[in-house]
Amino acid sequence: MVLARNHYLKGFVTIFLPFVIVLLPHVSVCAEWTVVTPPNVNQYWEVARVHFTSALEGWAVGNHYGADKGSLLHYQNGTWTMVTPPTVSGMWALYGVDFTPTDEGWAVGYSRFNDDSHAGVLLRYQSGVWTSVIPPAVSWNWGLYGVALTSDSEGWAVGRNSDNLIETGVLLHYQNGTWTSITPPTISGTWYLNAVHFTSSDEGWAVGYAASAGVFAPLSERGMDIGHPSCGERHLAPQRSPFHLTG
Repeated sequence: MVLARNHYLKGFVTIFLPFVIVLLPHVSVCAEWTVVTPPNVNQYWEVARVHFTSALEGWAVGNHYGADKGSLLHYQNGTWTMVTPPTVSGMWALYGVDFTPTDEGWAVGYSRFNDDSHAGVLLRYQSGVWTSVIPPAVSWNWGLYGVALTSDSEGWAVGRNSDNLIETGVLLHYQNGTWTSITPPTISGTWYLNAVHFTSSDEGWAVGYAASAGVFAPLSERGMDIGHPSCGERHLAPQRSPFHLTG
């Protein structure tokens, strides 16, 4: 079973033309979107996710298909520039990025070894440098699509595990320098997670898709009632609605 969202299409002549749309003030009571030309990365690339730490600085991540690797774009003082990513593997991509107010960041994605084997990718940004971090063992075929940080020392990443006939979501918890795989709530059928967001250190939501009869529909399970790490025991309580984590 193939995990990748957008496969590396070697047999087609396709030109990806990434662009950035920005919302700018127009008058005092309204605003308008304008198109911003991105830096020249390659004919075959895309931007998947963006995060800003201030009005003057931000990061965008995606896929550089021409080089079979993830792409990193840095926005600073009105200009987007391409940043050379660290070495990860022969073929990999990025789908999510998040930063803390203190300029600590993580980007996530997956490495593709062949059509049936993938592994999650974790990139850490610290002191102005991106480095590749070895992820925890999940399975022989999995990847990450979203990440959310609640502090410099804690965060969550979500994704997709395709190591059997029924795909399931992936939950990784980052705490004090270590990423750990967390068993998600039980959901019938095929499902996975695309994004995660936290409103506080112990209040968050994860969303994705569930499949029924070959048709993908919004995920309809409410999820994780997990105690804060300091509270000791954790438990999972699926309910109706997207995944919800509370302390």
